[in-house]
Amino acid sequence: MFKKPQLKFLGLVLLFSFLACGKGGPMPISEKTLVLVTIDMHYAEAAVQNVYGRQKDSLLKVYYQEIFGLYKIKQEDYIESMRMLQNDSKRFDKFYNEVKSKL
Repeated sequence: MFKKPQLKFLGLVLLFSFLACGKGGPMPISEKTLVLVTIDMHYAEAAVQNVYGRQKDSLLKVYYQEIFGLYKIKQEDYIESMRMLQNDSKRFDKFYNEVKSKL
């Protein structure tokens, strides 16, 4: 169902979601933008799948910074938006199905 980079990314998102503090209200990032950012993050993961150790971590950090800069969003807002989506399983499933359909 999921490829290894997708599972790794999803694990990363889940980890960040547990670290993020809970807030109510609207998501900081629109779902449309969230889909695009998540797709780009999947591509970044795929780009470094044959790189290991600190070099991989460094490259991902650079890629993620570039992605967040491209969409003019903060990493914290991305994490919070993902956390909010994950609290609504139907909404998250719809979101992730859209991501998968565009990969």
